[in-house]
Amino acid sequence: MKAKIEAELNRLLKNGILEPVDPTITPIRWSTPTVNVPKTDGSLRICADFRVTINKALLDESHLIPTFNELITKIGGGETFSILDLKDAYLQIPINKESQDALTIVTHMGYFKYARLPFGLTNAPLIFQRIIDKLLRGCPQTAAYLDDIIITGSDIEEHKKNLRKVLTILDEAGLKVKANKVQLFKNEITYLGYVITKNGIKPSPKKVEAIKAFPTPKDRTALKSFLGILNFNEKFIPHLHPLVSHLHQLTGTKAPWVWGATEDDIFNKAKMLLSAETSLAPYDLTTPLILDTDASAKGFGAVLIHKFSDGERPITYASRTLNKAETNYSTIDKEARAILFGIEKFHSYLYGRKFILRTDHRPLIHLFNSERDLTKVHNTRLLRWAYKLNSYNFDIEYKPGKNNNVADALSRGPIIKDTELGDDDRACFRIRNIRLQKLNLSRDTIRTETRKDNVLKTLISAMDNNDWERPEIKSYLPIKNELENNFGILYFNNRLILPSSLQAAALTFLHRGHTSIVGMKCLARHLVYWKSIDQDIEQIANTCRVCQFNKPRLPDNPTYHWNQLNNPWERIHIDYAEEEAVWIKNPIAKGWKEGKIKTRNGLYSYSVESEGKTWRKHADQLRSAGERAMPTVDNDELVTETVEATVNSQRELQRSDRNRRAPKRLIEEM
Repeated sequence: MKAKIEAELNRLLKNGILEPVDPTITPIRWSTPTVNVPKTDGSLRICADFRVTINKALLDESHLIPTFNELITKIGGGETFSILDLKDAYLQIPINKESQDALTIVTHMGYFKYARLPFGLTNAPLIFQRIIDKLLRGCPQTAAYLDDIIITGSDIEEHKKNLRKVLTILDEAGLKVKANKVQLFKNEITYLGYVITKNGIKPSPKKVEAIKAFPTPKDRTALKSFLGILNFNEKFIPHLHPLVSHLHQLTGTKAPWVWGATEDDIFNKAKMLLSAETSLAPYDLTTPLILDTDASAKGFGAVLIHKFSDGERPITYASRTLNKAETNYSTIDKEARAILFGIEKFHSYLYGRKFILRTDHRPLIHLFNSERDLTKVHNTRLLRWAYKLNSYNFDIEYKPGKNNNVADALSRGPIIKDTELGDDDRACFRIRNIRLQKLNLSRDTIRTETRKDNVLKTLISAMDNNDWERPEIKSYLPIKNELENNFGILYFNNRLILPSSLQAAALTFLHRGHTSIVGMKCLARHLVYWKSIDQDIEQIANTCRVCQFNKPRLPDNPTYHWNQLNNPWERIHIDYAEEEAVWIKNPIAKGWKEGKIKTRNGLYSYSVESEGKTWRKHADQLRSAGERAMPTVDNDELVTETVEATVNSQRELQRSDRNRRAPKRLIEEM
């Protein structure tokens, strides 16, 4: 072993990867021990254990390692493939002199410092990936995962051109390729555990064989390993049986470990699905893209699809189980959350390009339409999700559930478990708790009284079974998509639906401080709901003795009686109608109306004018006609209102006249 260590140290010194350090000349600030790892060829790899030294002081690197989906996107449309493996990977990257002293290792041969980027640094992979990505930035149909570079082209000539460009860049950067691992112009390659061809992607045969040979789990650790394989190969599984979620439950510490015939049957079926021949279409930026989503009582499912001239082919699949909060969502909320799950899961495929979003829940077609006015959406949760989707460019389409088989199957047999509350759910939970505190009602009280309420019990049954035929819940049918059952407590757009036994207490709270009807209704819009809440609010406000006692009243005006009249036109009432028009009303002559000021019917005894100031300039004219002008009696509201109402009705006739005749002419004709 000692000889192998010395041989490897000498090789690293010869290649300039290590440099000797004399502690009598250079102070040793960091001294890192080494770990020797045997290689398959019998030699040793010397690794510094930076965990106990410099790693604790390193700054985080902001660059990210690309995902497999991102890599596949870059090489989409390729016919043949080439793979280059960089020799010694990180050790080809030089380090500046200031940093080398911190990378000193101690061995039985003395102290050495790294002159190249070593393995074992926490940020070494990110630094290396950033350098490679920068070098290959202008290379088409080329992707790199650390030291593995894959190159392709739409045809053989383009492939050669792209390969030549990559090799030139690597040569100019001084990076070397491991010759014995180079693969050139292959129709099928294995890359990062997947087999890639021009027709698509499929699992590696070695992994499929490992799945077939996987032994029956004897404990939770073995079962978690198998479920991990499920997660890794999720993109190849079009559907799983609902019982797979039962295997996830066995991994929990609270569930007893019981492995019987049922569990064994689920395990064997899952192995069969994973080992089946499955191929996914390669992602292509120019091919039409479709996202199908669906939700069930157990989970969410999504499948990304390319639409070709000869039909549709899946690109990748995704699913997960519902968390505790999501299990109580209404149907429309679950279906909307499934859409959000699919878009977030396939963000790298969807962001920045046009795609078609398909759902089997018709109300969402209108809600998530790009032309929908979101200010009219009252469900706050749906509103938040709709705003999130505004960042994506899609057309939404309806696809009947019977045709949405794949997404539906994924939602009913999810394989990824997620029991944590999301940010939206936490915010909603906090808001609802505040509302309960305001009403001074506990969740247990509301839940208990809801179970006792016959109407709400029927409503919960209708929501669970989608049966809305019972007459007592017909009024809830128009808002059924806005209803939610949260652990036995019903909500309508985040408003508590209270049972009849608690409605009186809620009305008392709404009217405390003797709030007005408008104020009570405004507060109720944020807190509580039941079908007759508006009428009940009006009833309690109108029957409140304190409110009625303190209600402002109009002053009591004395009654004025006009003298008894015996002849028509003995008394007239006048009001101003238009610039040159006057309305005259004779109350004795059955509401007769005149539009001229003249003594056609003899002298008047006197006239009563409305808004007397208006007619002061006409006083001489009236006197010459033999009239005795008399101002309006302010207290006689009936006379004044009657005359003004007559004037207003005639104005309406003028405005609606189709011939648009002049006001004065119209008055005279009438």
